[in-house]
Amino acid sequence: MKQMRQLYILLFALLLGNQYIHAQVSTKMETFMGKVLTEYKLYFNKAELTENGQLSLSALDDYFMLPVEKKNEIMEYITYQWQGSLVLVHGGTQNELWGRNSENGKTNLIKDWNLNESQPTSTETSEPEKLSRHPCFFYLGGLGMMDSNQNINLALNTRLGFFLLLNRWDLAATYSINFMGTKDSQNVTGRTNVGVMSKVYFPIKEYNISPNIGGGISMSSYTDVQKVTTQTINESLLFGISWFIGFGSLDIGIQTGSEVTTMIGFTIIPGLKSRKK
Repeated sequence: MKQMRQLYILLFALLLGNQYIHAQVSTKMETFMGKVLTEYKLYFNKAELTENGQLSLSALDDYFMLPVEKKNEIMEYITYQWQGSLVLVHGGTQNELWGRNSENGKTNLIKDWNLNESQPTSTETSEPEKLSRHPCFFYLGGLGMMDSNQNINLALNTRLGFFLLLNRWDLAATYSINFMGTKDSQNVTGRTNVGVMSKVYFPIKEYNISPNIGGGISMSSYTDVQKVTTQTINESLLFGISWFIGFGSLDIGIQTGSEVTTMIGFTIIPGLKSRKK
């Protein structure tokens, strides 16, 4: 019974708080309409709140005919009186978004747009849009190892592809080459792989890192010490993590299949640095 009584008290307090907040907002809007909107009745005929609590003003044609300097003067006064960071102005097909900087008190036009304006269709704009949606990349990785018996293992791995979904899913052609032998021996074996690989990324934006998992299929050509070449088809899984820095990412991955290989490399993604900005 005691817990039920506490629950009823909590619900009652929340209800009173919600009503108080609603009353405060209504009072603020009434004060604004009586003091400010009537002063600019030649330019605005209605004020209301959006779902996000932002002030939305319905503007007349006379407002949109004003020079930018005059608009800025009006909106600076309105945002000061409203004490809100963003104000939306709309009329017909024209829209403007104004913002007030809380640090210096200045108000600026953030964006304006017309619903009737058609989207640019020229090659100059459509091509960059396609590239931004499916950015290409080039990966270069390698591994070198020599054990206590002077056995040497050298590997080079490359990937060239593009993102099907930005920072989420990619598809790439792969090429790798691997040499194995000893330091003082002429007997060196080699293996080359040509194939395709796809990876899915799970970005953690706070740290600019992205764990990933993927798979691939490749044709492997192995040349033994007698120079005899054998070709096989290999399937593989890849587990890794990417750290996005500058114009690409530093990648560490483990590839499993007929063999288990650890690779460290760097992926170059043209335009990544500018998109981050």
